Amino acid sequence: ARIRRNRVEGKGACVGRMAYLKYNRFVLRGTDFPPSQGWDSFSGPSMVRRNTKYRRRSNGVYWYDNVLQLIDLRSFVSLWFWLLLAFCWSMTSHFVMGVPFDMISAARKNDPKAQDDIDHLARIHAARMVRFGARSGLISVALMAGFFSLLFVLGMVYDIELAQAIFILIVPFAIQSLWVLSFARRLQTAPLQGADLNHALIRLRHQTQVLGMVTIFLAAFWGMWRVISHANVSPFGL
Repeated sequence: ARIRRNRVEGKGACVGRMAYLKYNRFVLRGTDFPPSQGWDSFSGPSMVRRNTKYRRRSNGVYWYDNVLQLIDLRSFVSLWFWLLLAFCWSMTSHFVMGVPFDMISAARKNDPKAQDDIDHLARIHAARMVRFGARSGLISVALMAGFFSLLFVLGMVYDIELAQAIFILIVPFAIQSLWVLSFARRLQTAPLQGADLNHALIRLRHQTQVLGMVTIFLAAFWGMWRVISHANVSPFGL
């Protein structure tokens, strides 16, 4: 009777273990159930087919884990965020008022064709930005203020890292856009041409580069501080 009771308890334990492994989508193997307890049938062909079915189903269901791992919504430890930040500021400092810097460099080397192109491009972009500011400037400011407030609340109050990264990314570009709009209005009231226009564009480019360097430094500092604070690691190794 004692041997029979032990055998029944052993079978019950194996049944419970099989249900647990099946519920958690583990791969069942014949070695999980000792042959001494009468479970030799688990290593048969039917069990192999069942294991293959669970393995295929688990691989199909959790495909989004690989996608999220590639995107990595933890922005400050993601390479994509830093590449995007560097690329945006590089392009913004290269094109000043729609004028590429290589064209300005060519005009400073006494290239009349490049200087004529700079005068036309600056005048066209200045008129376009002033017209856009007159038509929808107030609506744009209201929408940006609401969006920035939403990002600030989500990032600082609810501690969402993605909102913090987007806030650090786009707020300096809004400041730079205000500089460009102010410069465009000055060109409309007091038009500049030739060397004077080139000096003004270069000065605006230097301001943009300084703003970009400050933004990248603040983003790196804030990202490092967030990673260290959420990892519960002292910045001095203590």
